[in-house]
Amino acid sequence: MSNYLDTKEVAEMIKISPNTLAAWRSAGKGPPYMQIGKGVVRYKSSDVEGWMATLYADDKPTEADDVFEEPVPTRIETMTQDEKVEEAEKLLASVEDLTDLTTQNLLLILSALSVEVPPRPRKEALVKLVLENLEN
Repeated sequence: MSNYLDTKEVAEMIKISPNTLAAWRSAGKGPPYMQIGKGVVRYKSSDVEGWMATLYADDKPTEADDVFEEPVPTRIETMTQDEKVEEAEKLLASVEDLTDLTTQNLLLILSALSVEVPPRPRKEALVKLVLENLEN
């Protein structure tokens, strides 16, 4: 991935149409962007990733998050499957109620279970997915 993305690339990345992304720009919403001349817009890839991470910023840390020496990586994709499974097992053993986990931790557990997650899920939906897949 290059450092800068065009509207189409960002729209594909966040699973919306380029027209919606353009409307968000006009409304002052969405990821930060740069206007590079007339009609040319570019997004810094790190800005888009940072903006996407803020979608889950409403999660508050819990006691379960303090069980680990290092925080759960913000980019789950960098972990091996074995690492995901090991971390997920620790998380599941550390809480009685899945709603005590952060969205990031729930995403990690689902990734360890090899469950496909819909784009921009709500925390409640993630808890339900985890419970459904643990039963199987």
